Amino acid sequence: MRACVHIYSMMSMHEEAVALALQVDPELAMAEADKVEDDEDLRKKLWLMVAKHVIEQEKGAKRENIRKAIAFLKETDGLLKIEDILPFFPDFA
Repeated sequence: MRACVHIYSMMSMHEEAVALALQVDPELAMAEADKVEDDEDLRKKLWLMVAKHVIEQEKGAKRENIRKAIAFLKETDGLLKIEDILPFFPDFA
């Protein structure tokens, strides 16, 4: 699976690479999303894919989820804001 992610990445099929990487390892998906440097819109879209996956996978306490989301935002180096990821949280959060 990791080899397929790498092949997609080499073929500039970044959305497919991130989608497949999310099935394998979220850290790999983050690395793939970070590789896109010349297209800010695509980079943001890829990071949003990762954010959605990370938030939906967390089943812990609400405070814990929010802490992890804030930590995730820091990893995006200012690309995403809290407003970008709020729709991925359940209404009660």
